[in-house]
Amino acid sequence: MTRPGSTAQKGTATALALWLAIVGCMAVWIGAQRAVDQERALWREAYPLLFLPNGRYLSAASLGFHVLLADVIYLWSIQYYGHRRTPEGRSYLRHIYNTITDLDPEFIDAYTTGALVMASDMSDSPMAIELLD
Repeated sequence: MTRPGSTAQKGTATALALWLAIVGCMAVWIGAQRAVDQERALWREAYPLLFLPNGRYLSAASLGFHVLLADVIYLWSIQYYGHRRTPEGRSYLRHIYNTITDLDPEFIDAYTTGALVMASDMSDSPMAIELLD
């Protein structure tokens, strides 16, 4: 039998307090994640726009490398479209290709690729013509 205040009791109390703290942190984290998921469901349409600002803002932030940034976003757009063949992903393509063409108005491949995807896969010829204009 151990005496009150012994090292074994202190170790047990410390371990118990540590486990309670870990369980408490996990409960808070799970609650916060659920709240974020519920909020994200409310603004699902605007969520992707948080990650790709308008071309005017990106041009200023690129510090003169706007053509290089347009190339990088163009390569990313091909990957994005390949993985997001959903209505939300397709509606975001207009913003992506407008951003690319705002950064580099002479980037012919961005116009043709964007218009081809919009006209053939999305069946939205007016959007394709708008991009080509």
